[in-house]
Amino acid sequence: MNAIKLLTGYLLVSFEELGVVGSLFLAAAGAVVACAWTAWWLRPRHSVASSEEVKFDRDVGEAALTGKSETAEAPARRKGAKARSDKDPTGRMTAPGEPKREDSIKPTSVLRGYPEVDSIMVSPCQRYLFIHCRSKRRARLYPQNRNRAFMECGKELQKKHFVSVDEAVISATGGDAKVELYAAAFSYDGERIMISERNSDTFFLFSIGTKCQLTLQSSCKLPHRRLVSTLPPWGVAGAAYDLIVMTYDNDCEVEVFSLQSKEFLGKAKFKVGNALAWAQRDLTIAAAGSFLKEPRVATLQVRPNGNGIQLLNSVNVEEIAKVRVSALCLTSKNVPAFNTREYLIAFTEEGVGHIYNIELKTVNSKTERSLSLVGRFEDDSFAGYDAACPVRMTFCIYGSSHHERLAVALFRGSSLTVYRQTSVYGKSDELFTMEPVMMLRHCHEGGGVEQVVFVQNGEGLATSGRADGRHICLWALPPLPN
Repeated sequence: MNAIKLLTGYLLVSFEELGVVGSLFLAAAGAVVACAWTAWWLRPRHSVASSEEVKFDRDVGEAALTGKSETAEAPARRKGAKARSDKDPTGRMTAPGEPKREDSIKPTSVLRGYPEVDSIMVSPCQRYLFIHCRSKRRARLYPQNRNRAFMECGKELQKKHFVSVDEAVISATGGDAKVELYAAAFSYDGERIMISERNSDTFFLFSIGTKCQLTLQSSCKLPHRRLVSTLPPWGVAGAAYDLIVMTYDNDCEVEVFSLQSKEFLGKAKFKVGNALAWAQRDLTIAAAGSFLKEPRVATLQVRPNGNGIQLLNSVNVEEIAKVRVSALCLTSKNVPAFNTREYLIAFTEEGVGHIYNIELKTVNSKTERSLSLVGRFEDDSFAGYDAACPVRMTFCIYGSSHHERLAVALFRGSSLTVYRQTSVYGKSDELFTMEPVMMLRHCHEGGGVEQVVFVQNGEGLATSGRADGRHICLWALPPLPN
């Protein structure tokens, strides 16, 4: 009996100890699970805190290098963050007075429907815009004014607000639907347009009405089975708009074809080596050579009875005789109608643009030209000479009579910069200045810019490129001063 009681008491004590041990084990296991869950829950927070500490350390280091406090910069950064995201796609703020620079920015609008852009031209009077695509047989003429909404209406301009030049040529050929426009050029005053047609090898001269209506003035087929597709670059000249002036880079030659006599009148040569740059306005021709580098201006004259041509009153720019000229432009008096200035604009491989006023003087009963420097501008990004990727230049005139201003666009590769005149040539012989108002980089999806013209009398630009060649990009420039 005593043994049974003793055994029973021992078993009870053992079960009590086992319960205590089990409770301790369960408590320990629960503690381990709680610690593991706590560690897992704290890991992301610790990572974020670590990154914040690293960022803080980096910012403190930058502040130490620049001498600026992060605390002082934080309010301004927070304040300008929304403005940058809304106004500057590049994330860069433009300082007051600094030209607007756009890196990979979208144009104001896009004028589509041109698989290839063979030609974009604005008439010298700045009243008409011509766009030509050979593959689509699509040539159109758009009227121009100073309405800035034009740059926003690319989609609308694809379908309306133009006159078809193709239809005018079809009508001029008697309804032949197989016409193919090959090239075109405006007359020096911008009131007429000359078209070369490939299938018939014929030139057609049209006058342009107030609403871009085209009226046939004359036509002439090339003689001796010459093809319009084999002609070099050409322009229109002569009081009767009957001279086709062709320029050859090799030997810097000029050749003239007369629509009136239907004959090639001959050639004349600038003895400067090969031509690096040309400019032509009516019978005034400017050229710069590879051997004699200084630009020169001459008057083209047809000899009596059409017996050949000659270049007269040639004047050279001696100031830039030792550097190559990358691009040339000429302006004419009365074109546009309010313009009273005649300029020669030369941009050199040094990245410097020179603007010369051209004046006619009578010396010993002979008319001579004189050139005087009136303006100058520089752009190192267009310095250097590359025959495979040359610098090109275009311009427009804006303002009013005797208060004209000049705008110039330089472009090469995928870069384009627009300059505007900001002062006038004064009595103290101070040169007027040109300041950049817009810089475009990679504006055609990284491809090169092929053609650029000012539209809407200098309120905007129209560009075409290689990578984006099937579209015309329209860009709104900063508003012109009133």
